[in-house]
Amino acid sequence: MFIQGLKPVIDQHSHVLILGSMPSEESLRKQEYYANPRNQFWRILGTLFSSELLTNTAYAQKLEFILHYKFALWDVIATCEREGSLDSHIKSPQPNPFAELLAQYPEIRYVAFNGKKAFEVFNRQVGFELKEGLVYQTLPSTSPANTVSWERKLNEWQLLRTWIR
Repeated sequence: MFIQGLKPVIDQHSHVLILGSMPSEESLRKQEYYANPRNQFWRILGTLFSSELLTNTAYAQKLEFILHYKFALWDVIATCEREGSLDSHIKSPQPNPFAELLAQYPEIRYVAFNGKKAFEVFNRQVGFELKEGLVYQTLPSTSPANTVSWERKLNEWQLLRTWIR
């Protein structure tokens, strides 16, 4: 099945771009990033930034939180073929236009990949020569398919706290 990703969540103050691979079926159906309740993305950010808001709150408030902390959300893949939600089922990925995004939002200084698949596709199809001085980091996927422990995910995602200071 051919699918298309979501638009970026970003503004002129964003410093940290968090990139997933491609939204899950649930996220695409709801048109919300990390909509699967088993995905730990919102729980991790809520824990890191002491915000109870992120676990049981409206999506609009989650987006306000993202922009308040100068984050941006997007995915590496703009379109692909995929049955289900697993990254391993992605075929024919086409990347988003990152050169255009970075030109339009020059305050982006850091890129965090939410999982290995996002990093692999970015590395293979986009590359790391987009902007001088841009810092990249691959973090453990927050997907329920990733069996890495909650504690390890939380520990590695703490990097985001240092990037927003």
